[in-house]
Amino acid sequence: MGKEGGVNRRFLGRAVAVLLARVLGGAACSSGGGKSKTTASSSAPEDHRAPAAEVTAGLGKINSIGAQIGLLAAADAKAAKELDDTIEPAWQAIEGTVRTNDKDLYIRFEDDFATLSKAAADGDGPKAQQASVDIAGAVKAYLAKFPG
Repeated sequence: MGKEGGVNRRFLGRAVAVLLARVLGGAACSSGGGKSKTTASSSAPEDHRAPAAEVTAGLGKINSIGAQIGLLAAADAKAAKELDDTIEPAWQAIEGTVRTNDKDLYIRFEDDFATLSKAAADGDGPKAQQASVDIAGAVKAYLAKFPG
């Protein structure tokens, strides 16, 4: 009986090992396939290169939105936040070009957008106005270096 118990345990141990290998191997194959599909089918906004005219138009739009948020934040935080949400899509269309052309201004834009977003959400009019002025300055600096 001792020998049979040892054989059964050994068999059971091997069966569990094989089962785990199959389960883990299947999970690895399935997750690996999903990862490669995601990587192959999508690219980061920073990878997109927009023509100079598109960057100029996009920065103009962002500058206008920022100014509106600066004026609106103290009076209507909800509307300011909703308007702030429109900056990201406009920025994504041009940020790759801005980043490639001038990394320092790219970082400045990102920081200014974060400040504006927080001010809009908080209903902080003075801070939103300052952020909109900062964005306008960054737009002016970028367009001076890279006119479209």
